[in-house]
Amino acid sequence: MDMSKEGPSTEVTVSFHALHRARHTIQDFVLSYLPYHGLSLVDFLKWWDVLVWVEGTIYAMDEGNEELTADMLGSEPGNGGVVQVDPSHQGFATIGSVLEGLGLYSAHVADELKKGLEYWEGERRLCAAMAAQPRIPKGGSAMLSTGQLHAVSAKKSFDYRVLHHLLCGLCGIERNNVAPLFEFLALDEWLVDIGDDLVDYEDDVLRNSFNIYRGYVHIFGATAPLELARHIGELEGLHAQALALLTHAQRRAFLKRKDAAAEGPGALRWVMPTPILDEAAYRSQ
Repeated sequence: MDMSKEGPSTEVTVSFHALHRARHTIQDFVLSYLPYHGLSLVDFLKWWDVLVWVEGTIYAMDEGNEELTADMLGSEPGNGGVVQVDPSHQGFATIGSVLEGLGLYSAHVADELKKGLEYWEGERRLCAAMAAQPRIPKGGSAMLSTGQLHAVSAKKSFDYRVLHHLLCGLCGIERNNVAPLFEFLALDEWLVDIGDDLVDYEDDVLRNSFNIYRGYVHIFGATAPLELARHIGELEGLHAQALALLTHAQRRAFLKRKDAAAEGPGALRWVMPTPILDEAAYRSQ
């Protein structure tokens, strides 16, 4: 692909703010995912432009989606805060065009980008429902279902999977040869996202952002911690089974990264915040 010509590769898709926010994801991806393939920071530097640009562009689109969900808090009652404009389609079209020109737009990458759109669409839909009923009835609400929450939550880390597929394409790894690794990481990413949601719960209530624990509180009310703990237990069982299917080197890479992450305070613990049963009152404090 000739980068000197006009076209998708010259379009501005990312701000410094988005790149700054993407920095943590890129760092985590490099430290966590490259070792699974025997790669290092030196290898990342060969391809950093593609990986950083894609992740930064995704973060820029995520910022637009977050603005839409936050705006729902000021919507008129009854319209559910539903937003018709989706700002992410053009960004994904640009990513697709650039990656296609580089020979990296595989079916797997396209599928994960599609899941990204589905994640944001689901986030807006669920956040609209939660914004429309800020005071949770005793015993919970039937407006949402755990199936809806799980379908959206499982797609939250689509960007990691996009980066992983790109990494495989850049270094010539056939995805089918590492299928068990992708299946394991999908479960690992989901558990990490749930842990992040627990940490960010109060902030996500204030921002009207998607958060699986927030959704559980809307469905189950005060018993949400027990219900989510049950779901986490099921995922942990599947996670252990998938881990056992990895190669010795892959398991070693995972455990090494897990040990490094465990050095932080409170790491590897499930701490359920107190359910917020009146989000409107909480925001007005």
